[in-house]
Amino acid sequence: MKVIAKIDDNQVMLQAHKDEVARIMGYQSEYIMPDRKCSSYDRSKVCVGDEIPVSEMYVACQSVQNASGEIQEAIKTHKELVANMERFSKALHPAAEHIKSKQPKDSK
Repeated sequence: MKVIAKIDDNQVMLQAHKDEVARIMGYQSEYIMPDRKCSSYDRSKVCVGDEIPVSEMYVACQSVQNASGEIQEAIKTHKELVANMERFSKALHPAAEHIKSKQPKDSK
């Protein structure tokens, strides 16, 4: 992507390959984007005047990145719970086997 013009102090004009635009819009490539009819003669996937909500996508990415720490903490807690369950299970196994051995066997 390349800045090709400065419109004013707050705006610039960009030149980008269609695949770059597709990636910004959340697609892997232009090929995967849905076909659209931009005009009576142009059947394209990226049309003049398309707006790309970059700010919204940036905010979404930031919230995922910020949640990363919370997710890591949840994973750690989950692993601790699994370890405790395994220890509990191993501790109960001998008692369960003892109780099972004391029960009368079904006679057939």
